Amino acid sequence: ARVTMTGDATVCSGEEAALNLVVNGSTTGPVTFDLFNGATLDSNLTVNPPYPATLTFTRGAGEYRAINVRDVADACDGQESAIVTITERPEPSAEIISNPGPLCDGTTGDLEIRLSGGDLNGLISVNLLRDGANGVTLSDAITGTLGTATITQPVGSTGDNSDVYSLVNVVDANGCPGIVNGSTETV
Repeated sequence: ARVTMTGDATVCSGEEAALNLVVNGSTTGPVTFDLFNGATLDSNLTVNPPYPATLTFTRGAGEYRAINVRDVADACDGQESAIVTITERPEPSAEIISNPGPLCDGTTGDLEIRLSGGDLNGLISVNLLRDGANGVTLSDAITGTLGTATITQPVGSTGDNSDVYSLVNVVDANGCPGIVNGSTETV
């Protein structure tokens, strides 16, 4: 009996990927095996003929291997699979670190955002809300670990010319979502 496995993958934090297994055995009986990742064990999995049989398991980050392969009909130990690795990318994060201060009608200021984790070597998207609506998306204004959002106080604003800017999401260059922290008020 033999179990072969494929499915090396890289996933975003908390995601899973498919492990594809092909089981070969005698034509007269089942093959049993354990799926092991170094910490947990799916034990005594049984596959019945016809062979080859294909199975798919969905799992999170780790190194996986089919072990204790046994052809039950022949009472023979079988061949274990090679290790398949699912790697988890670090989660990106964004945090507001500066405030442009008070803005008069029609003037602009820069709001700085610190980025960390994730893949910062490409297009990164950070979304802000202004007073709970009218979103601002940064992507072109991001360099390395620092993003700058140029914000404008609308002409004809009513009230005290203050706005609250809140981070709502960050997505790294691989499309992985992350953690956002912060809001600031321009007063």
